[in-house]
Amino acid sequence: MEKLNKKITIGRSSNNVVQIKNTTISGNHCEIERISANNFLILDLNSTNGTKVNDRKIKRKIISVEDKIQLGSYQLQLDKIYPSLIKKEKEIAETDYAKEFSKLEKVWETYQKDKLTIVSKDQGKKTMLRAGLAAIPLVGMAIGTALAGSFNPHERLQILKNEFMIAYICPKCLNFFGELPFALLKKQGKCRFCKTQLS
Repeated sequence: MEKLNKKITIGRSSNNVVQIKNTTISGNHCEIERISANNFLILDLNSTNGTKVNDRKIKRKIISVEDKIQLGSYQLQLDKIYPSLIKKEKEIAETDYAKEFSKLEKVWETYQKDKLTIVSKDQGKKTMLRAGLAAIPLVGMAIGTALAGSFNPHERLQILKNEFMIAYICPKCLNFFGELPFALLKKQGKCRFCKTQLS
């Protein structure tokens, strides 16, 4: 996998990491940073014709492989910039589907725990900020806590959800199981998409 946190600049000028010779793209159009295996942060660099994600103009957005990116009138494909994104078919023997499926229990538990942590940390920050107004010594600590990390809670939840959508899938047909708890998936015993027996 390509290096995380490496910023890639995209634009018409030759000083960009990725140069695209298209008249609707600005000299320094946008910047993309890979923040996890399946998540990216895209920043528009005050381009003339804008940056769109899924047909909506953005300034800053967390994106995943499935998102449609448009710079001016140019359609950008992430797998051209990040070759490791090219999807490879999973080579799992049919007898291993149940084993692969059992790993999803940990994926589900981790997702629920991490989601709760993000939400509760956000609530904790708000409480600390309120406390900071009442007690001056806490103000510095509250502001430091509020500014910790470069992503807001909504962005952190989006990153988590993107990762979950790629991991919580049928080992055979690779369809996302949605927010269905693992216990219910196990009870069903088979994939609702391809009907493969999973447990």
